[in-house]
This record gives sequence, structure tokens and C-alpha cells, in this order.
Amino acid sequence: MDQRRLRSRIEQRLGEGCTFIVDSGGRPASKLEVGSEGPAGALIEGVFTEPRFRGCGLARGLVAAVSRRLLARWPRVGLHVGRGNIPALRAYHASGFEEVADLRLSLIAWR
Repeated sequence: MDQRRLRSRIEQRLGEGCTFIVDSGGRPASKLEVGSEGPAGALIEGVFTEPRFRGCGLARGLVAAVSRRLLARWPRVGLHVGRGNIPALRAYHASGFEEVADLRLSLIAWR
């Protein structure tokens, strides 16, 4: 992945209010993005914590804080996570999320 392009995208989304970051010493430690918002609700995506900060509760706190903010505007908040991503599942459950469906995503048509 092109690091300059990724940094540019994050900076753009920060300006749009779609990316939220927890920092440590002026450097990003954990982040998430709000991928979409609409009548059905909002979708959290791109949750990431720097390896040295994992297990400290940063993602859990960030997901909970942003979810509260989103729930003030939308009826529900969702996210996708792989069944095998146990650390993420623990963080999301601790943030108040509960599993409501086991989904498989597929691309129907590409235009």
C-alpha cells in the first residue's frame, strides 16, 4: 500500500469528520472511520490500533465514544469484523456491540 496515498486519505477524511484518532505523545495510537451514514444507520470501519498500544482499551473506548455520537443521529450503528479476529471481537463486545447476523459479502456486479 502506498503510504503517502493512505496518509492523504486519512487527512482528507479527518477534515470531513469521518476519521477519529486517539493519539499518544502527538502520534496516532488508534483510529477508526465512519464509512457511511444513512437512514438505516451508520457503519464503522477501518478500526486500527498500533501494535504497541493493543490491549490498552484504546479501540474499545474510541468505538464506544464514536458509537454514542452516531446513535444520537442514527437508529443503529454497525460494523463488520472477521469471526477469527478475537481481539477485535472482544473490543467491540466491550464497547456494547452484539452480534446480530453472520454475513457473507459478495460483489454482484462491477461497473
